[in-house]
Amino acid sequence: MKNKEPQLTAKQLQAELKTIEKDLSELNTLKIYNKFPDILSKFIKKKEVHGIGKDILSEKTKQRMENREQLILTSPKTVETRRVIAQLSKDLRMSMRKDRKIHRLRTLENLIEKTGGTKKAIKQLQEKGQWISILKDLSGTKL
Repeated sequence: MKNKEPQLTAKQLQAELKTIEKDLSELNTLKIYNKFPDILSKFIKKKEVHGIGKDILSEKTKQRMENREQLILTSPKTVETRRVIAQLSKDLRMSMRKDRKIHRLRTLENLIEKTGGTKKAIKQLQEKGQWISILKDLSGTKL
């Protein structure tokens, strides 16, 4: 079984927010702005690509993601490069969809074999998105 990080209860979260509010009342606007990413990063769990774990994605999909990223980073984008990026994006979406479907089917099969029920499978397969996908500081580095 995987070890889960302890979740904050509502009371603990309220207490933490009160201490942060007290600290922020002593700062000016610029200092608050600079401290804001640190405060948010305390409460945000970092996930993989848009809530999809990298273990779910196939090697082919990961390779497509890398190719697309490299093409996006090239500075002189010609019409042909844009077409290739668009086609890669479409292929990437389709392969991610296919990988998620395969993952769901495998999970359902395994849990039905083990327990004979689907309640646990439904709980495991619920995909929850992040509120804030990527935080960056002023220099542009990911937090």
